[in-house]
Amino acid sequence: MLVAYFAFVKNRRVTTISVSEAVDVEEQKRFQCIWICLTPFVEWDFLLPADWCRVLAHARTTHSFDQADVHKIICQHLQSAFRLSLDQSDDVAASAHDLILEYGQGGLPCARELIAEAVLSRMRHIMSTKDNFGVGWQQMLYCMQHLESVVRSLTKPQRQEWVSLLVTGLHRLECRIQSFKKPRAASATEYFKESQKWVIEDLMLLWCVDDDPGQTYEEVKPQLRAWQGSSTLKDVRNSLVFLLRC
Repeated sequence: MLVAYFAFVKNRRVTTISVSEAVDVEEQKRFQCIWICLTPFVEWDFLLPADWCRVLAHARTTHSFDQADVHKIICQHLQSAFRLSLDQSDDVAASAHDLILEYGQGGLPCARELIAEAVLSRMRHIMSTKDNFGVGWQQMLYCMQHLESVVRSLTKPQRQEWVSLLVTGLHRLECRIQSFKKPRAASATEYFKESQKWVIEDLMLLWCVDDDPGQTYEEVKPQLRAWQGSSTLKDVRNSLVFLLRC
């Protein structure tokens, strides 16, 4: 379905699949949901009218559908998006992540809860895997975006776990940067240094939404203090000071 969407964007027509080719009504609706949610760059003349699924998942939408049915539709759609976010095609994966963001921003509690649980689970897996760090880190950045969109819906234990995973990620970044010795690795070094800033920004976000961050995130403070003297983290030293003072 997502592949069909990108064929549509590129050629302004889809020859490999269409809504009418879907197996049944449920599949048609699912196709239309993905299509509509991922068409920000397509002229309005080409948009399908069935924007119902995204609207259905929005917290401010009023409707007469049974809550259990709404929950089932949203969860099935999100689960499909999470599977596609690991697709080997970069375009398909990126589009799936865009769809997940759609659900996270202003979505119903059931959508935000599913996103939080699924994303934290994926982050745990990424941080437990040492191979292919570059590929895994790109997934980590996507995960950070998704949690940012649902940060106010996270429970305290979820926020604590996110902080712990971010600190682990920051340590992995530090080791990665230190491993680069040759000049040709300059661009990679710059990329991972920029990633350090993104991690710190998320830590600052979590500090700001917590009533007592010093107590809530006390477990990671020794590591933050240790990094104050790190030359690899000198670009984010002021931010580390902010985190330690709160």
